[in-house]
Amino acid sequence: FYVFPNPANSIANIKFNLASKQENIIINMHNIVGKKVKTIHNGVLHQGSQNIPIDISKLSKGIYFININTPQRKLVQKLIIE
Repeated sequence: FYVFPNPANSIANIKFNLASKQENIIINMHNIVGKKVKTIHNGVLHQGSQNIPIDISKLSKGIYFININTPQRKLVQKLIIE
């Protein structure tokens, strides 16, 4: 998966492809010290291309981590907010 634009300042997007028919996906955003600052998605997504926008306009400038958790895997990408 990837996050764009990166760096971002008001809206960022998470893009990935889901191969299985449906999967329970949890997407959280954590700050540099590991504290969860935002739950982006918590529920079922269906097969195909996913593009999930994130409103980051109220977050402070800095480095954050987008975590995608599925029953099979855990993925992390860095996001810089300007």
